[in-house]
Amino acid sequence: KARVDSKDDVARMSTEWNSLKKSNIKITHRHLIDLATKHNVQNGKWLLYVKAEDIETDWPKIRNAIIEGKLGSTAKISDTPDERGSHVVCIYCPNFLDKDDLLRVRRSISNDVGMYKTSVLRFKLDAVTYLDLYAKNQWKLKTTSYECGGKKDEECSTLISSWEKCTCATSDCCKRCYKPKEDSDKKDVYSIIGLKYAEAIAAQGEKVTL
Repeated sequence: KARVDSKDDVARMSTEWNSLKKSNIKITHRHLIDLATKHNVQNGKWLLYVKAEDIETDWPKIRNAIIEGKLGSTAKISDTPDERGSHVVCIYCPNFLDKDDLLRVRRSISNDVGMYKTSVLRFKLDAVTYLDLYAKNQWKLKTTSYECGGKKDEECSTLISSWEKCTCATSDCCKRCYKPKEDSDKKDVYSIIGLKYAEAIAAQGEKVTL
């Protein structure tokens, strides 16, 4: 079910944001995440751009996937196209901190809806929308918090965050480059199977390269 952000929570978040803007603190994307988390404003959306001429074919696919429970809790489409001739489609997720669910929905957009299979999609917090933050803001803040997909990751295996530090070089569990635990488990299983196969063949006097 869709999570409805409380108006009181949004108001308290906006008040703290206004105080933050008046301070001498250097504002970063992390501040947006912390504000949204602190005030329980957790909704967010994957942003899709659909050309006006493709609406009649693409929107029913999205609508049906929502009804079938394959995407997020709900979706909406802009009434009019933007300056590039595209409608903005928002596919909502109830909790931006649930990275597994965000990845599930992103993969479904490609696999079940058949859209954006080779393109990067970006995820925007509703909190950022409530705070009227858009591209080219005075703090030069990135207004989307996650991205996923593209030609280098057509399987949508990794969710990249905009505020966490990459620790891939020193850790198998990088928060910035998030991979679901089940994917990591599968990789571990395959590694174990490969090693056992190599050991068995080596026992017969043959060399195996994994």
